[in-house]
Amino acid sequence: MSPIPLMIDLNGRRTVVVGGGAVAEKRVNVLCEAGAFITIISPSVTRTLEEKVTSNKRIEWIRKEFDEAYLKDAYTVVIATNDEKVNEQALRSASHVPLINYPPDANKGNFTIPGYLTRGKLTISISTGGASPMLASRIKKRLANEYDDDYGQYVDFLYVCRQQLKQSSLPKEEKQTLLKHLLHDSYKNRDQQTLFLKELEKLKEGGTVFERIN
Repeated sequence: MSPIPLMIDLNGRRTVVVGGGAVAEKRVNVLCEAGAFITIISPSVTRTLEEKVTSNKRIEWIRKEFDEAYLKDAYTVVIATNDEKVNEQALRSASHVPLINYPPDANKGNFTIPGYLTRGKLTISISTGGASPMLASRIKKRLANEYDDDYGQYVDFLYVCRQQLKQSSLPKEEKQTLLKHLLHDSYKNRDQQTLFLKELEKLKEGGTVFERIN
């Protein structure tokens, strides 16, 4: 069976990272972006991780060997040491943890962290199922060129329009037609976005957007 991609909100959730090396560092970087509260369990960590612990109040570093007691109340655990015995011990101890990421062997965990690209509310995930991380990285670079930073602002515009249309009294069919209309490339232009938002405001006065955009 093939895994399916999911969007998981880890903001404010407690995550335990077992290990302090390069792989753990990558996972911590992602978890920081997600707003998780992170506890690192490792006698030592990379210099970058040490700097993050100092500068980020959401990261705690316990400078000890792994103990299952540290997994209490964890919502997520990342097991990424370079010691197979410690990894296996942590994996057995984490059976009650809802989300387990196990970089040494993805099949032993229940979720992976693919490469992804964010542009505001837009998130594009890239995974090869472990077949070729290098290919995933190449695809990510191509997507980064196609979906530049302006896409984040454009997606925010689409979000505002959708919310306003949902609250309007327009028929459902007309709402769908307008939302489809906004996918035209011309609406990546901010002047066009401003004009359309003004038209949406006129809906409150009983007008119709349709007769003004055609």
